[in-house]
Amino acid sequence: MAITFRNSVIQGVGTSSTSVASTDGVTTLTIMGLSITNITNNILEVSVLLEDENSNLGYYLKNTILAPNVSLRVVNGGERLILANNNDLFVVSNVDNSVDVIVSYAEQV
Repeated sequence: MAITFRNSVIQGVGTSSTSVASTDGVTTLTIMGLSITNITNNILEVSVLLEDENSNLGYYLKNTILAPNVSLRVVNGGERLILANNNDLFVVSNVDNSVDVIVSYAEQV
C-alpha cells in the first residue's frame, strides 16, 4: 500500500457543512492536523462532524466558540483521527464565509 502525505486548504467555510476530507471505498486517511481559523472580526461557533460508511453523522467538535482572528487546533500534538473507507469529515460555522480550514493527512490506498 502506498502512503502519500498531503495538505488541504479550504477557504471561506460558512453555514453550509463543507467536506474537508473524504475517503472512497479503497482509501483511508490519517488526519494528523486540523486547524480552523476565524477570518472575521466576530465571535462565532464552529463544529466538526464525521460521517461513517453507513451515513451516521456524529460531532467530533460541537458549537465551539472561536474568537475573532484566532485559530483552533482541533487535531494536533500526536493525536490522530482515522477516516476509514467511505468516511467524510465536515466543518460548519454559524457565520457565512467565516473560517479557513487546513487539514494535514496521510492517504493510504
